[in-house]
Amino acid sequence: MLPSVPFHTGLPLAHGEAPTGGSVDLAGVLLKIGIYGFLRFSLPMLPEATAAAAPWIFGLGVVGILYGGLVALAQTDLKRLIAYSSVSHMGYCVMGLAALEPVAVEGATLQLVNHGLSAAGLFALVGMIYERYHTRSIANLGGIAARAPWLTVMFMLFTFSSIGLPGLNGFVGEFMILIGSFQRAWGGVSAAWRPAYLAMAVSAVAGVVLGAWYMLWAVERVFFGASREPPHDHGGHETPAATHAHAHADAHGHAHGAGHDHGAPAVPTDDLRWYEWLAVGPPAALALWIGLFPATFLAPSARAVRAAMAPGAAALAARMEAGDAVTARLPAPPPLTAHLDRIP
Repeated sequence: MLPSVPFHTGLPLAHGEAPTGGSVDLAGVLLKIGIYGFLRFSLPMLPEATAAAAPWIFGLGVVGILYGGLVALAQTDLKRLIAYSSVSHMGYCVMGLAALEPVAVEGATLQLVNHGLSAAGLFALVGMIYERYHTRSIANLGGIAARAPWLTVMFMLFTFSSIGLPGLNGFVGEFMILIGSFQRAWGGVSAAWRPAYLAMAVSAVAGVVLGAWYMLWAVERVFFGASREPPHDHGGHETPAATHAHAHADAHGHAHGAGHDHGAPAVPTDDLRWYEWLAVGPPAALALWIGLFPATFLAPSARAVRAAMAPGAAALAARMEAGDAVTARLPAPPPLTAHLDRIP
């Protein structure tokens, strides 16, 4: 599976209908199989076809980055927003792979791991929010930071990882992909392709800004500002947060007895529980580890990645050199003043 435009349409629907565990599995593992197939089979076994398709695949990656970011910006469902952010981030992996530069392909390989950590963490936390409030609507959520500060901290950590904050894993992969893409655009393509490659590489940088925009805006609306909870249903039932607060207050009263009836009740909290820490703690630690020590994860796969991409890169280089040779043999157009002397 490769959720690249125009083959992405099933991904947001699958995430919207899947349970939390299904979304975590889809984001963390299944989305990476398509890129792995390109790297393991297409590049070494079909180098000429890879070289012929590389500029177009590069362009589709850039389209995916921008399209996914713009659609994510318009979402009102928090889970669908993260699903479309996956379309955008997988566009970077497609772009890095099609650049056929060693640093870009290694960055794309690392970005597969990075996206698996950040997206899986975000989907898990959205599931925890849904368990507490039974809604994913951004308009019905707000002020969660006051009631669940550690949940907010973890969501912001994975958000910063997703948007590529320096010091976290997302920065390393995206930076390597962009560096390799500009290297390809400046010195690895024919003169005819250079303007197109430069335009696409610059457009991909705009995707970084889009990613920060839609993710930070969602965090501001969901976790900060005025406290909001989903409205009561028509049957008059309480929201899950209110039910949890009353249960907590009842337990507090029974535990301390009548002698404390006039004391202030304990403040209800919807924060992370111990078993939820076990779920989001390891991905958060890995996000920090990769961000601070990326060579730990880049070095083991570097030789295999470069060997797999070498035939495709060589075929692309030969194709671009042939294009330059054809351009050099074309006759130069006459200057604009060539026939002015014939004008009476």
